[in-house]
Amino acid sequence: MVKIRKTMTMFVAAAFLLSCLNIPVAHAGAVYSLSGYVTDASDGSIIPDVQVKISGDKEASAVSDASGYYQIDNIPGGSKINASASKAGYASASPVSKITNFDSDKTVNFTMTRIAKAASSSAAGVVQTQSAYAVQTKPFFAAEDSSKNDKKESPKPAFTVSGKVTYYASGLVGVKVMVNNDRKLSAVTDVNGYYSVSGIKSGQKYTLSFSKDGFTFNPSESEISGKGFDVTVNSEGVPSTYKIYGTILDGKYKIEGVEVKAVSGVDERTAITDKTGFYAINNLAYGNNFTVTAYKNGVVITPLKVNVNKLDNDRQINFSALVRKFNISGKVAGTKDKPLKKAAVELKTPYDKLTALTSSKGAFMFEDVPEERSYDLTASKEGYLSDTVNIRSLDSDQ
Repeated sequence: MVKIRKTMTMFVAAAFLLSCLNIPVAHAGAVYSLSGYVTDASDGSIIPDVQVKISGDKEASAVSDASGYYQIDNIPGGSKINASASKAGYASASPVSKITNFDSDKTVNFTMTRIAKAASSSAAGVVQTQSAYAVQTKPFFAAEDSSKNDKKESPKPAFTVSGKVTYYASGLVGVKVMVNNDRKLSAVTDVNGYYSVSGIKSGQKYTLSFSKDGFTFNPSESEISGKGFDVTVNSEGVPSTYKIYGTILDGKYKIEGVEVKAVSGVDERTAITDKTGFYAINNLAYGNNFTVTAYKNGVVITPLKVNVNKLDNDRQINFSALVRKFNISGKVAGTKDKPLKKAAVELKTPYDKLTALTSSKGAFMFEDVPEERSYDLTASKEGYLSDTVNIRSLDSDQ
């Protein structure tokens, strides 16, 4: 005991409340491709023999095939490029596409508008033509009113909406496409991702939606003007992901540092509980089966495992824990070893902050203190300097 005038010293002892439980319970060098389709802005029809060029950090070109598809390979990762398309007799419908960081395979689709040849007024009588290009990035198109591109077309009493749904530049089969959620005005994409909904009456606005289990879409909905012109609306599918989350508690105590695993085949994801006992494992693939377990040395956790079959939404899984607990007791004394009555004693643990007052004999006790690696025990009383004791590794008598 250190004896200092108007100071106090604290003795601390730790004893087991319960018997010990020893129950064990991934761009450098990468190359990518640019691909897409070239279509007519007025009716969505394919345009073959269009020259697609890229410039900037990489210069290359390709020509669209009979299905309007082009592909340029071996573009170094991280490249900055401009992409454009041109063909005699066609004019641009949108600006050049600029890609500032080529960090994955990219899809850029082009729309173009046919232009008429105009006779020159020069003496040589040369016919002048204009060629240009158009670019659209993901998603391919928003709904377009073809009357803007073809002045000769007249409104129809009923029109058609069609397009393509892609997944990483390939067609996505089985996507349900609906107009105003009307089953009579719906279609399902074919093996190439194409769909067509006809017989839509003119004169009102419509909402076109895309849906498929395990996917979200960009856009997921698109507004159609309904002015009596056929329109093209394309979308891109993105695989859905979900999370498994929850808490691990021992009664009111929040258990930090528990390792929680979600395993599906060779895919293993891990999370560690925070100070509130909370964990979350994100970006888990739709439809997979998972086995979820939780472990921390010295802690019994139940249930031992939880099976999740065909994950199709966010799942909450909570665990219960049983932590070894102890009593912490001691005495607070002042000058000349005189016991201090009603001294405030505070025990700060990773789980909680506990307080007690000393008895007439200066004694105090904290019961059911969960095992941890470090505790701060502080005693204070008006007129005295406070004293703090640090307790480490409360897993044996001290």
